[in-house]
Amino acid sequence: MDKQKNENFKQAWDSSYDNGDNNLRYPSEEVVRCFYKSVKSRMNHESGEKLSVLDFGCGAGRNSLIFDSNDYDVIGYDISTSAINMASKNYPDHFFTANEKEFMSRKYHLAIADSSLDSMPWLDAVTSVTNIYSTLHKNGFFILSLIESDSKQKEYNGMNDILIKDDFEKNTMQIYFDWVRIERLLLPMFEIVSAYKVVHKDSNEDLLFSRWYLSCRAN
Repeated sequence: MDKQKNENFKQAWDSSYDNGDNNLRYPSEEVVRCFYKSVKSRMNHESGEKLSVLDFGCGAGRNSLIFDSNDYDVIGYDISTSAINMASKNYPDHFFTANEKEFMSRKYHLAIADSSLDSMPWLDAVTSVTNIYSTLHKNGFFILSLIESDSKQKEYNGMNDILIKDDFEKNTMQIYFDWVRIERLLLPMFEIVSAYKVVHKDSNEDLLFSRWYLSCRAN
């Protein structure tokens, strides 16, 4: 992403957090499920050793609540300084930064990218996954969520990458993933350990959106 576009998206996300669009204070239930069902028992570490966790696109920091600071060192990264300020205030036991070089300078046993890789242009998502892979220890784990292609609104005429025009998260990106695109994003860097899709419907059983939740191991 060029510097001007990067600054535009940063401003859009700062505005979104300043407007209260994404200030949830509890962790994602599905990320918790992925961690405890598919990842935690597979993570090898020495007794007493703290495990390092990267929360990529951490937003206001809610997923840091999954990890006890006595057992995990959590670093949250987000492009939005407004989000990072909220996270630092809400969860002082963990560390948050808007400096990409800072999170890239470390190694992690686990990375999380919950609802973040689908909120940037496709090429930036590819670059971000490559960066995440490079920061993981050998056989490190990666939990991510991605919005499914069937969630696309009709007015976007089937486009996979859109600029949000609604007031909620205005001027940010939304990109959609079918299974082919998921594999393009992750393979061959990662082995997909588990994957499932959660479908959200309204009271009339009409589709609102679907989201993939994936647990991966670095090859």
